[in-house]
Order: sequence, then C-alpha cells, then structure tokens
Amino acid sequence: MDIISYAARGIIRVNTDKFILLYRNKDSKEYYTIPGGHIEKTDKTIEDALKREIKEEIGIEVNVHDFLFETILEHWTKPGKYKKDSYYLCTYKSGFIGSGNAKEFSNPKKGEYRVEIHSLDNIITLPLVPKEVLNYLKDIAKKKGKTS
Repeated sequence: MDIISYAARGIIRVNTDKFILLYRNKDSKEYYTIPGGHIEKTDKTIEDALKREIKEEIGIEVNVHDFLFETILEHWTKPGKYKKDSYYLCTYKSGFIGSGNAKEFSNPKKGEYRVEIHSLDNIITLPLVPKEVLNYLKDIAKKKGKTS
C-alpha cells in the first residue's frame, strides 16, 4: 500500500456532551467531519500538527489526550495512493471557537466550511464521516445510556 499523505485529526470535546464538528458542503454533498489536517515537515510531532491545524481551522487551543485510531483511505486526487489519518481525543482549552483563518475556509473552490458545536444526541444522527468517528461517538453515547 502506497501511503503518500499523513494527517492528524481531533475529536474535540467542549464539555461532557458537546463536540466541535465541521459542516461541509462540497460538490453538492453535505456532511460533517472533524477538524485536523496534513502533517507538515515543520511539525515536530503528530500532536503538534494537530494543535496547529485546530488553531488554523477552529481558532482554539486544545489539550490532546488519547490516541484513538487510524484510518487509511484512498487519496482523493491520486487513485491507487492512500492517506493515513491519526485520530485523537482532544478537549477545548482556550480561544474563541470559529475564529480560525484556514485558507480553505474562504476558498469557494473548496466548498463551504462551517464550525458547529453539537450535542452527542444530535451528532449520532448526522452524516458524519468517516464512519469510524461516528462509531466512536455512538459508543460513547451507548456508555452514557443515550441510545439503545
């Protein structure tokens, strides 16, 4: 498997029951995902990359906690090539949610981006990708007795 891209992504808990999501509308497809992005050569660690990406996209500082899982997906522009995303549980630390200045957020060619906060009850009903993130949050909801 030819992995050509690596990213760090954060499932950011704002409080006990609320998480930060990114609403996306790209190529007439509406869905939700979580913040994060590519690991750059200047990043000393994956966690540093994650903190940088969250600051750029969301405008906040986070505490990075547990490594959760990885996904390997086919690269969106290079068929036969793959990207690996590492997912971490994060908690909100400081800053104004939604004050990020990531370039893709203001580029119409990249589609619409919107920072939103959702309760766990609501999240598990949304078109959240990738499915591993949705499954992780559904497991949290089950443990809290929020779903059957």
